[in-house]
Amino acid sequence: MKIRLNAVHYFALFLLALMMVCLTQPAQPVRAAIGILQAWSLVYQGSSFPPTSAPYLSYSVPSPGFERLLVVAVSSTTNNNFAQSAAASYGSRAMTLAVENGNNNSRTNTYLFYLRDTPSVMNGANQNLIITFTGTGSSRYNYVYAAVYEGVDQSAPISNSRNRYRTTASSTIGPFTSLLNIANGDRAVEMINLTSNTSTPRTISFPSGNWFWVLGPNISNQYSSYISENITPGTTNSQHTASGTCYSSMSAMTIHRSLNTPTPTFTATFTPTYTVSTPLGGTVHLAYIALLLNAPDFGFEPQTISGRVSGGGGPPYTIVVHVIDPEGDERVFPVPVDGSGNFLLDHTAAGDDYFGCNIEKIWSTWYRVTDSLGDSWDSPVRYWAVNFPKSHGVP
Repeated sequence: MKIRLNAVHYFALFLLALMMVCLTQPAQPVRAAIGILQAWSLVYQGSSFPPTSAPYLSYSVPSPGFERLLVVAVSSTTNNNFAQSAAASYGSRAMTLAVENGNNNSRTNTYLFYLRDTPSVMNGANQNLIITFTGTGSSRYNYVYAAVYEGVDQSAPISNSRNRYRTTASSTIGPFTSLLNIANGDRAVEMINLTSNTSTPRTISFPSGNWFWVLGPNISNQYSSYISENITPGTTNSQHTASGTCYSSMSAMTIHRSLNTPTPTFTATFTPTYTVSTPLGGTVHLAYIALLLNAPDFGFEPQTISGRVSGGGGPPYTIVVHVIDPEGDERVFPVPVDGSGNFLLDHTAAGDDYFGCNIEKIWSTWYRVTDSLGDSWDSPVRYWAVNFPKSHGVP
């Protein structure tokens, strides 16, 4: 039977489409949490300054990404208390120095640089990373680290920063002279540089307060360094206790999350058949972005990964979740999807009471969804940190 539509019917369809557009618009802007697009890694360590001529240091920023921020942390130890400034560039683009103490007379220095989302050089290919030092004093040892975040406010990516250094040997590292502020959803990053006043390297057993290690210690002779983060909202300080006396420097900054207003994708064709086209995609949610090592032993839950898929050719959907531990071992989990597109992978489904928390440092996960037409989509990679004995928290 063929149904004829008159003007009244078309007007009703128009009103329906208008209502759907209005309903999909958020009532107010939604604050997006900062994500880790690429986890912290050690780019360079050595007794000489990083190379300023070929072969340069190289680093690649994943592409695509949403409101990305490249962060580079540098430590330098000189042969005495000297003033030493530093500059950094990535793919010929000058990076912004957020915080440092090199312009003060200190033998241990730390520097935090950043570069806003720059698609021309953040294209997935290796680019030259050049660190230049100027000032008096010769190099004793240097570390260079890098990471990439996404969902960062591009107009004001850094909300505040702090530094503290010691020119005399002490086992007390820090504290800052004033508190560091972390707004809800923001992410603080800290670099610590230790130089022992003996031949024995110094370490820090546990970070202070709500700080947690994401990398380190990296140790060479009497030189050691750490990268730590803090995601707990409020004002905070940073004071650590080393295993012995040492010269120290630490620099920290708070990365500010973006104000992200999602724009829905909506396509309608006003013919006797009304259709809405939605691409295949989904979300991924981590119950925790920082967990205790072996969390159930302390009365906490292990990791849970969940999300929702939609669009494309529609259900039934099949999902395979990939989980990579800090040692690089990858486990694959086919998970069921309910009628609304929701899926969940917890310790019960994984068959592991210590799912996602039995090895220290950075874990990652992503999934592939396939729709009823055989088309597939890969989710973004998400990361979480596992540390002992602190920092079990939710996003």
